[in-house]
Amino acid sequence: GLRDKARSRKLPIAVTEICPGFVDTAMMKADRPFWVASPARAADCIARASRRRARHAEVTRRWALIGAVLRLLPAPG
Repeated sequence: GLRDKARSRKLPIAVTEICPGFVDTAMMKADRPFWVASPARAADCIARASRRRARHAEVTRRWALIGAVLRLLPAPG
């Protein structure tokens, strides 16, 4: 919605959707975390996506790979 609103008003604003995966924060309380990114690594991934003006970005390439595979699978139902 934000991206469409900025485009319709011809504003020079880029909106990047971030899918953070798992980031090692106090909020994450997994016993055995899987593919966890440090907060610094997550911030670096987000900053790089913002500089590229990417429409969508996953934190760490591993999750980007999983996302790409999931998009290829047929929808349930």
